[in-house]
Amino acid sequence: MRKSLQKIFLISSFLFIAINVFADAELCPWIGRGTVYFKELSGTICDRISNGVTMKDFKNGRRSIGMDCLYNTEEDFKVGIRLACLDGGLKYKKFTIEKESKKDVKLEGSYEASSFFMMYGGSYSKKISKKLNLNGKLFFGVNFINFKSEQSVFVENKNIDTKKVNEDVVCFVSDFSIGAECLFMKRFGLGFDVGYRFTPEVVPSKDIKIDFSGFVYNLGISYKL
Repeated sequence: MRKSLQKIFLISSFLFIAINVFADAELCPWIGRGTVYFKELSGTICDRISNGVTMKDFKNGRRSIGMDCLYNTEEDFKVGIRLACLDGGLKYKKFTIEKESKKDVKLEGSYEASSFFMMYGGSYSKKISKKLNLNGKLFFGVNFINFKSEQSVFVENKNIDTKKVNEDVVCFVSDFSIGAECLFMKRFGLGFDVGYRFTPEVVPSKDIKIDFSGFVYNLGISYKL
C-alpha cells in the first residue's frame, strides 16, 4: 500500500500542477471499499499432506484510496484520470494429524495482493438543485498487481516444506459508478458513489487465481480549481 500511495501522490502532484493551466478542472480525493477474491487455493502445498487438507476460496473486502483528476469539456461532462490502490490478504494456520504416521502436522501460510489502478475516463453530472448533483462515472485502464505468498508445512514442529512467491502481474480494470455530490462551499463538494469494478482473473502463481471484481463504495471530496 505504501508504494502505491507514493505513486498516487507523485502523479497527482504532477497533474495538480498541470491542470491548473485550465480554468475548469477539479481534484477529487476519496476513500472507499473494494474486493479481493483469492480463488482455487486448494492447489497449494496444503494438498500434498496425506490427509488431503485443502484451503477454500477466500473473498476479502478491503479499504481502497484514490484520486480523480478531471477537466470540464462541456457543461455536464468531465474527463480525466483516476489513480487508486487496494490491498488484500489472508493468513491461515491449520492443525491436523497425518493419517498414516499419526504425527502432528501444522500448516501456515499467507497470501497478499497489492493493486495500483491507473484509469482514464470521465463523469456526467446532472444538477438537481443549487447544491446537489447526481452523476455517473466510467473509467477503464490498467491494474498493476503485486502478489506475495508464503506456505509452510511443519511435522512435529519441524519445517519440512516451504514455498515463497513474489510475482508482478498486469491486467485490465474498469470502474462504473453512480452517485451524488453535495456542494457545501463554492469550490468544495462532498460525494458518495456506488458502483462495480471489473477485472479479469489473473494467475500470479500456479493454481492460484486473483480477482479484483466486485462492488465498490467511495466517499470523496471535490475541489474545483
